[in-house]
Amino acid sequence: MRKSISLILALTLIAGLFNINIQGNAQSIINTDLCRSYISIDYETGDVLYSYNADIRIYPASTTKLMTALVAIENCSLDKIFTTSENATRFLEEGSGELELKTGETMDFYSLLHGLLIRSFNDVALVIAENVAGSEDNFINMMNEKAVLLGATNTHFVTPHGLHDDEHYTTARDLALIAKAAFSNFTISTICRKKEYKLPATNLRNSFEILKNTNLILGTNTGYDFIVTGGKTGFTSKAQNVLVALSSDQQGREVLTVIAGTKERDVAADLTLELMKYSYIDFAVQPIVKAGQIIGSNEGINLANAMYIEHLVPFDTHSWQLDKTIYLRDGIIYTQVEIGDILGYVTYSYNGNYIGKSLIVAASSLIPQNTIVQITSENQLEYIKTDGIIENRPFSLEFVIALSVSVLLLVAIILINNKTKKHLKIQKEQEDSIKSDSKDNIEE
Repeated sequence: MRKSISLILALTLIAGLFNINIQGNAQSIINTDLCRSYISIDYETGDVLYSYNADIRIYPASTTKLMTALVAIENCSLDKIFTTSENATRFLEEGSGELELKTGETMDFYSLLHGLLIRSFNDVALVIAENVAGSEDNFINMMNEKAVLLGATNTHFVTPHGLHDDEHYTTARDLALIAKAAFSNFTISTICRKKEYKLPATNLRNSFEILKNTNLILGTNTGYDFIVTGGKTGFTSKAQNVLVALSSDQQGREVLTVIAGTKERDVAADLTLELMKYSYIDFAVQPIVKAGQIIGSNEGINLANAMYIEHLVPFDTHSWQLDKTIYLRDGIIYTQVEIGDILGYVTYSYNGNYIGKSLIVAASSLIPQNTIVQITSENQLEYIKTDGIIENRPFSLEFVIALSVSVLLLVAIILINNKTKKHLKIQKEQEDSIKSDSKDNIEE
């Protein structure tokens, strides 16, 4: 009963939470006059490392196509052949980047994804939307439903390509959520890592120009301890430049960044690299709580954390603190608690981000610490000690059986030994008798 955990009593002990200082070194480096908003997150945990205006509305431009690709891949086979409709060849706007597909032209879905993500062709987005969902409107509904599922509640899509519309918007935080989901897809991640791609011939043309990735910093690691492994660019006159990028350091830790609203494409690239740089050097995986560490007390019993836990936190230990919530099982009789008894569990979090949990064990006991020997009226001994009670009781069945077998073996050995001695004595007497008879015969 002592080892079972029933989660009835919950004690919340607040020691604060990791209040990550998002206005630290990066804020002094990233000139906020050069961008509208930004965010960097740890790719594995989703923890926000640095941010600025992360929840204000922005226009995603062609970074929209990350959601277009994700929804399409989740709802269609990559080897399906898509056909270009007349609607998909319509004029969109002056300067719109397009592959210039012709009505009736066909291409496999996988190849079209390269045109969508590497060169950001807007007519390709229309072809994909119509072939996956049957119509552009149906596909846009699927995009908005997916945004809600991802928690991007401040996002609304109107088109599959991202050309400007006042009702087509997101935030840097939401865009990071969408990008994290997109880059978690193997196909999208693989395509976004490619610097170029050669499209196959179609039924209407023999070749295309080699596609060149619009991401200026893809593969960049000169002067940095990380490399940019993927990303997606976007630009409209209203959105200005938007850059979503993923990077990895030598230990395999990944950082995802979003920079929005820069006037120049190379400025978005430079700010991204600086934001990535500080997202790596200002944070590291560090111990959060050690095994055996006292984390509180209740009813006179010290509570100890049972497991070692580590997590990504700032190097500056003054910029964060820990939230822990302790859950104790119901029905604990604290006067009978022994050191090491499991009393419940504790969860750790910061900024609303769950870190992990550990069992809670008793680090002290209220049972007297001396050993008392009492003599009963029948002169029997009862041994009492503080960390448990040893009761007088009969020998165990196993002990009795083992003892009985040993006694039987000993008796058998004694009997065999006596019988052997008796046999040897009789044999010797017979031999002596034979020798005496032989001697008498000789004398006769």
